Amino acid sequence: MIDARFPDRGGAGSIVQAKPRRRSGWFVTALSAVILGGVVILGAPPRPPRSGTRERGASSHAASPRKRIRAESPATPMRSSTPDKTSDAAQPATRRGERITRLSELRGTREELEKLWDAEQAGIAACMAERGFDYGQLPYDDSADLEYERTRLKPWDVDAARTLGYGLARDTETARRQLDDRVHGAGYLTPGPPVSDAYREALMGPRLPLGEVAPSSDWESVDVPGGGQVSWYRDSCFTRARDRVYGDDYAALVLGVTMSNLESAVEAELAHDPAVRAGLDGWRGCMARSGYAYAQPRAAMSVLADAFHAGKLGVDDLRKAEIDAATADSTCYQAAGIRAVLAAARERAEQLVLAQAQDKAQGLRHAIDDAVARAETLIDRGSGTSAR
Repeated sequence: MIDARFPDRGGAGSIVQAKPRRRSGWFVTALSAVILGGVVILGAPPRPPRSGTRERGASSHAASPRKRIRAESPATPMRSSTPDKTSDAAQPATRRGERITRLSELRGTREELEKLWDAEQAGIAACMAERGFDYGQLPYDDSADLEYERTRLKPWDVDAARTLGYGLARDTETARRQLDDRVHGAGYLTPGPPVSDAYREALMGPRLPLGEVAPSSDWESVDVPGGGQVSWYRDSCFTRARDRVYGDDYAALVLGVTMSNLESAVEAELAHDPAVRAGLDGWRGCMARSGYAYAQPRAAMSVLADAFHAGKLGVDDLRKAEIDAATADSTCYQAAGIRAVLAAARERAEQLVLAQAQDKAQGLRHAIDDAVARAETLIDRGSGTSAR
């Protein structure tokens, strides 16, 4: 669960749940935060439950953020867009001491993620029980991630582009149907009463207004790459449960930042790879012959989404425009051979980055292994943490 301040989503300081994509892997479990340019409170790992956390005697509580059609970042064709059975998917970990050559060796497997999740949930529940609250443990659930991978439109899929474009109009219509269903009470959770301040403080710590500096030594705050600050309350049940799994306040954050830095370094190498640059030049030339002047594959996606949200395009116009643009986009993607170029370039980039940062990579893998081992012990004991 993430405690983030969305002014138009449930009110200031309300507990809302967000669903990150699985490509962040174990890092999502380790560092569950939304950074909105100000202070954000670290919350329990964000997996959407069928029913939310609950106070003793209270009904389920669920927040329903407004839905906006999703325009995935088109900016870098360098980012992998491949399904799970590729080098980008989590692979079984190397044994300690073996040289790490691909980032996939640092991503948690489903089994590891589930153990980390279950140990944290058990710890939170035990801590909350000792403080007099009933916390409903949430099961690990990656079904939404798997469904996303199954239905995600690939940048080289010309047939899908001819039918759905980038999927923007489809997502808009789906969101409208879901809103109608919700209005008519079909298949949606009805928000229950909000959790009390005492329950929330036990789970997450005292409220900290957005932008306010952490007030005492009971809080920990860290500046993160890209701006913003992550803060957490040391004595919250979430923090105690997380620390029992990852080791201490900083461990999860350091692990996540290390992985993020490695991924950023790979992307930087890809951006300067001669073969990638040549492939993009070929794609741009192909697009120009079709009447488009975008810098990157899928750049049209954001342009069209923005036009729709600005009221410049209706759904029908959006559908026609995105099918035309996406068809040209994917056709040129195939013609320029970008999929194969990126796969080869990514392998080169990861090997180069990891050769230069082998100590960091080994430390990261060892830390993950240690966290998983602690999680297994905690699960076997049937208890995660102490509230006092």
